[in-house]
Amino acid sequence: MKPNESAKTKCPIMNFLIHRVIDQQEPFDGTENRTRLGMLAGWISTALSVVLCLLKGWLGLVSGSVSLMADATNNLMDAGSSLIIALGFQWSRKPSDEEHPFGHGRIETVITLVLAIALVLVGVEVAKSGFFRLLSPKPVVAPLWLIIVLSATIVTKLWMAIFAKKLARLSKSHVLEVDAWNHTFDVASTLLVGVALLGSKLGWSAIDGWMAILVALFILGTGIKYARESIDILLGKNPDPDEMKAIHHEVKSISGVLDVHDIIVHQYGDLKMISYHIEVDDTLNLIHAHEIANETERAIQKNLGWQAVVHIDPVAISKKEKA
Repeated sequence: MKPNESAKTKCPIMNFLIHRVIDQQEPFDGTENRTRLGMLAGWISTALSVVLCLLKGWLGLVSGSVSLMADATNNLMDAGSSLIIALGFQWSRKPSDEEHPFGHGRIETVITLVLAIALVLVGVEVAKSGFFRLLSPKPVVAPLWLIIVLSATIVTKLWMAIFAKKLARLSKSHVLEVDAWNHTFDVASTLLVGVALLGSKLGWSAIDGWMAILVALFILGTGIKYARESIDILLGKNPDPDEMKAIHHEVKSISGVLDVHDIIVHQYGDLKMISYHIEVDDTLNLIHAHEIANETERAIQKNLGWQAVVHIDPVAISKKEKA
């Protein structure tokens, strides 16, 4: 997708920020623009999360709400994770070297795993604070001005979620997708805090603890989900079925290829390395067989945008037909 093809949103601030950093001559999901968009998301999120953490922390002290303090802690973790995102995209720009021949793209998956672990830890702490509040309920002070300020933080977080989702879609970055969901759950958790404050005004003091526990469940669920996905990628999970179909289609469309098997997909950030075996007629000379292999690699590169390495398996056609 080229930048001039459609990055506009209904928010002029988003449009300004996106077009301020991208290279207009490159696709959004190209290495350079992908890195720039990732760093933009990381630094913007870091700055806003620090502001929200300080603001909610102060509101929590004023009101005495444990769920609000838990939400402030969550925003503090958001700031740390967003900083890791910004630095991670910057580090991923490092070129390949002798120790890392495929570059540093997998640092994106490592960052996602770090974010997921951070979310789990925050979820546990938030759940603990909610449980202790249930054991000893305390009145919460929630004047109207505090509710208004809290509403403003929800609007801010909603903007951050939409912005991160937009950047994730443009850059096709999994880590930004995780960040977008994190902001989305932050919106939900802050809404629960608002429910707790309103409930406390009605005399339901225990609701503050229950809302803190619900916030924790949101956080824990997200953290566990993305931790599992990141570990799968690092361990080398099976390719997506749609990817397998695409690879089969591209390779078997080349004249001379009898079959393809032993497909392995290696993910390095935005770089995918595909290795596979092709079966060819064992009566072909080496030059012809080699050219068929090269054609399959070129087809993968041109139509799927992935780098490919192929191994040739000579097969007797008569035996192949009997099988």
